[in-house]
Amino acid sequence: MPPQAPIIIEGCSLADFNDIFFRIIEQDNIPPEEYYRACNLALTEKDTHRNVQYSMEPTRNGFVAPRVVRVVRDYDSIISFTDWLPVTSDLFLYPVTNPDDTLKSSLHLKVPMKTSSREPPIPLSPHRVPNICLASVGIHTKVRAFFPRLYDPESQDVELTQEQKKGIYEKGVRPVIEELNYETSTNWSTDYEGALTRATKRNN
Repeated sequence: MPPQAPIIIEGCSLADFNDIFFRIIEQDNIPPEEYYRACNLALTEKDTHRNVQYSMEPTRNGFVAPRVVRVVRDYDSIISFTDWLPVTSDLFLYPVTNPDDTLKSSLHLKVPMKTSSREPPIPLSPHRVPNICLASVGIHTKVRAFFPRLYDPESQDVELTQEQKKGIYEKGVRPVIEELNYETSTNWSTDYEGALTRATKRNN
């Protein structure tokens, strides 16, 4: 076998790397070898066709003065806090919430929340604010509702009581389902106790 040519190391910005990747993967009627070339490129940053190993240089995308940008980010997930749901795909609502999905660990950030109608928002650590997981989108996305009016700086317990969950189900979630899609709501129990019983039977 002839000796393998030494691999070429090329520095590039993230934007340039994305351009290279999408030029390959977005070809019309992409042949299998090009598809796997693109997959390998995305996973390893190596272009087997050109025998090039790309080296990411994030500073190439750096901002220059006078532009100032404040970025809070977690590289393996996207965290969003909004007063509305920025969801355009199917939303799977939970009739009964799972305590395991309640946010209890730190996100290493603080979010302005109003603990009183008479006071301005104050920055709070979300995992210290009572919350529940109301729904999911796809496999990885969780939709949680936070209740800053229930915030107690002296308490570490952020799990809602059964009475509070009952109120959310009977006065919030189920009436909304009934208004939006009455046929679907007929599959939901009329009260929280019934929903809890059905969920318990299903998990046993």
